[in-house]
Amino acid sequence: MTRVRWAIAALGVVLVAMLIMAAPRMWDAAQIRTGWGLPDRVGPPLLIVAHRGDLEAHPEDTAESIWAAAALRPDGIEMDVHRSSSGTWYVIHDPTLDRTTDGRGRVSELPDVAIDAARIDAGLGFSADGGSLHVPRLLEVLDGLEDFEGTIYLDLQHAESGDPAELVDLTQGMHVAIICRSAADAAAVKARDDGVETLLRVFYPRGPSVDGLLADASVEASPRLMERWPLPVTVYVDESHFADDEYVLLRSAWATGVKAFITNHLEDALATRDGLVPAGP
Repeated sequence: MTRVRWAIAALGVVLVAMLIMAAPRMWDAAQIRTGWGLPDRVGPPLLIVAHRGDLEAHPEDTAESIWAAAALRPDGIEMDVHRSSSGTWYVIHDPTLDRTTDGRGRVSELPDVAIDAARIDAGLGFSADGGSLHVPRLLEVLDGLEDFEGTIYLDLQHAESGDPAELVDLTQGMHVAIICRSAADAAAVKARDDGVETLLRVFYPRGPSVDGLLADASVEASPRLMERWPLPVTVYVDESHFADDEYVLLRSAWATGVKAFITNHLEDALATRDGLVPAGP
């Protein structure tokens, strides 16, 4: 009987020790899950960036969506760009017209007249009134952002053609960050204008011209991995994630020191971020 008591006591000691060791991590997880009691953020503020515009108001990557996002005054707006066979840059996510419009074909292989004729009929943020909207030219979108004070994130990842240095020329005088396809893209941007910020996905080879890394918040933005990355990290939440998950990830981004958070739910993300900012004196 004595041995049994000693075994139970020893097990109890082990369990208590394990709880003591796990308590800090459990507390960190609880803070991130609830958003309550997070520590003051050290360093730069967490930037909130609209993913393909304001998806609560208009279809993705339309001029209307991007301009609506600008009116909410986020820290940045992300949009995807592709170059037509005519040499014009358009704002659209996919390399083809097929998913989000009534048109068909690869943007890089289509002339401007074919792209201009396409009408939005699907995609993130699409509703019945979206059918009157068209695939905007980048210059058209930029004209409506003349007074926008945040950063314009041009996502080049899915583009099948086009020199990224052309984007530098088109955005002179604006605060721009270009999400590149490769380290070579980043080098081309820097060769044209060293002041333009360049970002690259974490699984691509990095070069001296890359200013920051892009990551998927749900998979890659953990404290352990953040410690390994020598560059500022921007994370985004994929469209497949639910809104509730997004704010857990946003709070995680706050706590781990992520530079910018690209969101599908702009107004709620701004409110969540502002709720984490310590009150002033």
